[in-house]
Amino acid sequence: MTAPMKENTQGDPDTLRTARFQISIASALSLSFGFLVFAAAASVFGIGLWSAGINKINLIRDRNQLTIDLMEQQLRSHISPMVQANDSVAELPMISKRLSSTASTTNSV
Repeated sequence: MTAPMKENTQGDPDTLRTARFQISIASALSLSFGFLVFAAAASVFGIGLWSAGINKINLIRDRNQLTIDLMEQQLRSHISPMVQANDSVAELPMISKRLSSTASTTNSV
């Protein structure tokens, strides 16, 4: 950067100069490249965080579904013998009716 120019104290408007802020081309390029690198890194970081959040939600959903499926399978393995036993107990009255009807038909003959 350059130093500010001295003001002319004589009051001549043509030669009166005020100090201006000047930046060199090297400084402007380094600042613009720095900003571009920062913007690119921030966008990659943002996309990474977004996709990680989506993946986390999907993984939690899959794990919960697997847990529910395993619980259902264990419950079915515990309950299925009882269901089969109840089915066989429910068939007993029908079997006894069949036996009594066949016994009555054999006695009448």
